[in-house]
Amino acid sequence: MSLRVLIPKRLAMTILIVCIGCSLLLALPQAQGQSERLKKLLPSVQVSYFEWARDSHSFVYSESSPEVIDSFGSDSLWTHYNLNTEAFAESSTYPFLPQLTPQEETIFVRTGNTFFYLSPDGRYLVYVGEKVLEGLTSRYWQLVIGDRQTQTTYTPEYPLYDPFGKEERFDARWSQDSRSFVLVTCVDQFMCFPSVFFYVRGLESGLSGMVFDWLSMTFPTVAGVEYRALELLDFSEDGTWALLTVGEDYGRGASHLMMYNVVIPQSSFLITDPMGIVPRSLRFATPDGSKMLYIDNQGIYRYDWANHTSTLLTTELNNSKAKLGEFSPDGHWFVFVNSSRELYLYDLQGLPEAPMPTAIAPPHGEGGE
Repeated sequence: MSLRVLIPKRLAMTILIVCIGCSLLLALPQAQGQSERLKKLLPSVQVSYFEWARDSHSFVYSESSPEVIDSFGSDSLWTHYNLNTEAFAESSTYPFLPQLTPQEETIFVRTGNTFFYLSPDGRYLVYVGEKVLEGLTSRYWQLVIGDRQTQTTYTPEYPLYDPFGKEERFDARWSQDSRSFVLVTCVDQFMCFPSVFFYVRGLESGLSGMVFDWLSMTFPTVAGVEYRALELLDFSEDGTWALLTVGEDYGRGASHLMMYNVVIPQSSFLITDPMGIVPRSLRFATPDGSKMLYIDNQGIYRYDWANHTSTLLTTELNNSKAKLGEFSPDGHWFVFVNSSRELYLYDLQGLPEAPMPTAIAPPHGEGGE
């Protein structure tokens, strides 16, 4: 074979190898799935509040503080996004209100533009009843629990002050079995922070078995120290754990994260492990509350309090990129807006799982007996 023929063949082979190598390098991020995890939904939005549907198939966001209907008559108070259809829908009314029959609307009568909170099994309703006036300045609304199966209602003797918003005013988080829920209410008509936190249980056989407890959860005690509950971050699906922000000195002192056991309050404990640098958007990642997701200055983590570990899932997102965000209940999605007000959806499916503990160790040596 002549040298003139050999050189072009060697040159062609070299070019082919180089091209294959370039193709592999270009395809590598897609093979890892990183470049396809981040999806831009809208170029510019104003968001102050996110909320996911219980099934994690959709979410809503509000431009201002969450209310059922915008008091200023805006036509775009709520925006709803469906992950299956990838469609947006704007509404002046909160999209997650339960749909009642005409007969039910005559039985479960809520006041004005207030929220309905439907249990996961569709049986129970938590809502705002009649307005009660006491004198010229004192006024409150009734708390009502409705049973759609028996078409009956129960009105406990606990007043609701200014129940026309969600956060800090009137919110409810249900356990997945619909037997218990955590209720957040306004403390009085002049101040909604810190709120009062109720743990309501006993719905296995209807309204007659309900038990309301607000003292233990509003003023939780760990290792002999009484704290003031400041914020409910999440309530585990199995109805055992409430993730709280608590404060010392009636909320005026240092704040902490607390795993509050609603079933056995004596087993509650403070999270003292270094979770990250300014952790935000905390949410339970498992039904039993043993793991939670959060985002910090480094990335997105899964925290396991049983074996005191935080596993870094990704560095694609961090606090500098996600200014406001919310994890989906199933832990598969993270919706957020960045500093440029762009709306994004991030897919966490398939990211590494946190190492499972071989035994449940006592959490930090605090609280339990």
